[in-house]
Amino acid sequence: MASVSACAKMDNFHFVIVNKPKNNFTTSAPAAEIIQVGGFNLYESDQHFIKQGSELALYQSGVREEAYKHLQRFRTAIDIGGHIGIFSRDFATRFECVHTFEPMPYNFKLLEMNLKAFSNSVRHNCGIGARQGLIEMRYNFKNSGGSESVNPKKIFDSDLSSSESDFLVAEVKTLDSFDIYNIDLIKIDVQGMDPSVLTGSLKTLKRESPLVIVEEKRVKSRPNDSTAIDKARNILNSVGYKPFVKVNNDVIFKKDIE
Repeated sequence: MASVSACAKMDNFHFVIVNKPKNNFTTSAPAAEIIQVGGFNLYESDQHFIKQGSELALYQSGVREEAYKHLQRFRTAIDIGGHIGIFSRDFATRFECVHTFEPMPYNFKLLEMNLKAFSNSVRHNCGIGARQGLIEMRYNFKNSGGSESVNPKKIFDSDLSSSESDFLVAEVKTLDSFDIYNIDLIKIDVQGMDPSVLTGSLKTLKRESPLVIVEEKRVKSRPNDSTAIDKARNILNSVGYKPFVKVNNDVIFKKDIE
């Protein structure tokens, strides 16, 4: 694939849907209206984000503001786990170009609506992982930001069909395969898939040396979170990154450059 240094539009990727609700999770579209909350489009079932009200745009803004203090240039930002575009919309007001990756189609629908006014925004309906393939996901209709991969460690080959999965199947690619240049900031919020994301981004991290924001949230229902966090830190350390600022559950990593 040719290198991407400007905001050239790219084709979206396919997804397959198989309906099988499980607790708060579902693989079918939310049976809810789309409403406006704090200037963003949300499903009315999304209790977690509706609670933010008029201050939704400020959700987790502390780590963004901290990261901006340490940037010399604002060329390209990468938002991996873009959700409905809260980070990306703020990025789009500051950076020349923003690439947002969101594999969940229901989130992606809202992402498109929330970012359509920004010509410097490129939205990709796919996830980022260690290799190209497919992942099984489930949608949390009460907290869309908590939608997650069923097995963060497992990426299937591209011949996985809907008949082989009880969950939504979304495509993933490596960040390196996009060959995006002039990157100054990468934000990663992927519910435990951090090691896979970083493994598929090593070439980019080595070449671009951007600041990296990683959510390091330990969730009781995901006992492997601590292991994933440690693995992600080890991967970042292997290419020269060290944590230097923590804001709540988010950690900003910076490469040691002499």
